[in-house]
Amino acid sequence: MLARSSVWWPSVNEDFESRCQLCQPCSLVNFKRSHDYVPWPEAKEPMQRVHVDFYTFKGIHFFLFADSFSKWIHVQRMVRTTAADVISVLSTIFAIWGDPQTLESDNGPPFDSFDLIDFCTARDIILTHSPAYHPESNGFAQRSVQIAKKSIENMFLEFQAIDPTHLQVFPIDVCDKLVNKFLSTYRNTPTTTTLRSPNDVLLNFKPNSSLSRVLPKVLKSNVQKFRDGEAVLVKLQKRSPPIKGYVVRSLGPIRYLASFEGVIRGPHTNQMERCLH
Repeated sequence: MLARSSVWWPSVNEDFESRCQLCQPCSLVNFKRSHDYVPWPEAKEPMQRVHVDFYTFKGIHFFLFADSFSKWIHVQRMVRTTAADVISVLSTIFAIWGDPQTLESDNGPPFDSFDLIDFCTARDIILTHSPAYHPESNGFAQRSVQIAKKSIENMFLEFQAIDPTHLQVFPIDVCDKLVNKFLSTYRNTPTTTTLRSPNDVLLNFKPNSSLSRVLPKVLKSNVQKFRDGEAVLVKLQKRSPPIKGYVVRSLGPIRYLASFEGVIRGPHTNQMERCLH
């Protein structure tokens, strides 16, 4: 979706699908599993309902935060998974986006802790838990976990192919780099449900990316354009009358080289007007 929103050719859909089918890392991790999810009421605004969960990859614990409305997610590598550590991550996220109305999690620790309950109560956040041993009830978080886990695993397999020495170990610096790469790509990729990227929905703004820079940006400008040899009036000083001259050539988007009775100057376009007589 991200590439399709920036480039196009007649067989773009078929070419991308064919490339994905031939991608060995994708085929290794793209297991199709069938689940029945209980639908949640549709969120009407950002941070109306957020979902949180933990997952583990290569022995490293990750905390996932997902906004149901925008599909914006955050993944944080965790050294510990205590309630205090979760509260610390949530406090950082809430400092940026504000407090959500509802926070949904599973029923396991640390989400069932009194510390997290007190934290949510103090912020007037409704904390709800899915039934024990039934992660499908927290379906949006589970789907977000699968997206993040598979994407990071794909990138790790590609990293292993480049550097075979890391066959089992997942270096922390590489882990953080791949997580940031995934988040940057995912947040700027249009989703199939909204047809807009999570960043676009949440921020109402499209951050720059390597693909977005492929498209030229045409900026409308009110700057006057003058032709070589065109007669102009230039007011060089506030209290002096304008003098007539002729454009020699452009010095850039807002400055010109002009001749005034044999004297060459380089006025700003704000000082210039077309001479109509």
